[in-house]
Amino acid sequence: MDVVSAHHARGEFFKILAQTDKSQVGVMTIAPKGDSGPEEIHTGDQIVYIIDGEARVAVHGEELRMTKGDVAIIPKGARHHIYNDADTELFFLTVYTPPQY
Repeated sequence: MDVVSAHHARGEFFKILAQTDKSQVGVMTIAPKGDSGPEEIHTGDQIVYIIDGEARVAVHGEELRMTKGDVAIIPKGARHHIYNDADTELFFLTVYTPPQY
């Protein structure tokens, strides 16, 4: 088992930090007024944990707000998109089970 620093990847748009055959963990940095790219649908659950900043998360047409310390699970098969409407950077950890990338 390796310990990796999520903070060393801060500033990179998307980076996978570690994975096994059953799960994968990565981080994403979204610039102010930016978003996560095209809407996605995964074949497994995605867990999102906000390290710093604020997010607007659209899942199947519903929107929720997340701030530092919040965690949410996006269920498999859910069309989703993450936005940063703030004037500051959004940095979050994301876990995929099973691996998606």
